[in-house]
Amino acid sequence: MNGAIENSIQFNKCRIATFSKNSGEPTLLFVHGNSLSSKTFLEQFNSELLSDFQLVAFDFLGHGASDKSSNPEIDYTMSGNINQLIAVVNTISSNNIVIVGHSFGGHIVIEALPEIRKKVKGILLFGTPPISLKVGFDQMFVSSPTFHFAFTSTLNEDEYLKWAASFVHNRNDLHEFLVDQIRIADPLFRSILGKSVGNGEFMDEINILESLKIPLAIIHGKFDQIASYEYLSQVKFEKLWQGQIQLLHFGHSSQLEASVEFNKLIINFLSEL
Repeated sequence: MNGAIENSIQFNKCRIATFSKNSGEPTLLFVHGNSLSSKTFLEQFNSELLSDFQLVAFDFLGHGASDKSSNPEIDYTMSGNINQLIAVVNTISSNNIVIVGHSFGGHIVIEALPEIRKKVKGILLFGTPPISLKVGFDQMFVSSPTFHFAFTSTLNEDEYLKWAASFVHNRNDLHEFLVDQIRIADPLFRSILGKSVGNGEFMDEINILESLKIPLAIIHGKFDQIASYEYLSQVKFEKLWQGQIQLLHFGHSSQLEASVEFNKLIINFLSEL
């Protein structure tokens, strides 16, 4: 990422790659999705709109520039990823952090909140329908022939491309970039994460958000092929920014597809915190 400083932290004898740029408050921490990487936030790191804030991103173990885990059965579970995010947050000196979480990364952000709440002033989620234990996954997520790829270790070339295409809407120019990110990811991550989720190793994220009452912004792509807008629109969030979901006419990855609009929403959210 242009101008970003690459560093790393040690986690369970493995190296988590971190990237930082600029200075200023608040610190924006970007958390990527399943089988993607910090590179999906290039348009935020390169944005003049966000140049007054410290920007931080990292790659979960098994993703991007981070190590593959030497203990994947622990590190690739929900709790393992939560602990990685907590470890990254604890390296940030600021107590004024706003976290931007994409898709799977957003779920990890929510579930880590009880441990990092004192340092976090707000969260912005996109492509992330907060989990309710009262609702089935078939209501929270869109029924799609590619959904199971998120939990499948071995994918062929056609499946790589189909899954990458599901992350965006009418942006064929992004497919190769997304396929490259998926290819880099440790295939074991997906199968172990799937086992963790299948075993019910996740929390009621709605309850977490409501109990902590943290300022919350939600961006949703109208053409998202993964997260369900119908579900999101029915959930009542007490601290939801502007009292409504911010709907963009794009897909699951609006930080890439609609970076200018996306970055403006970040600025507007920060201005009202």
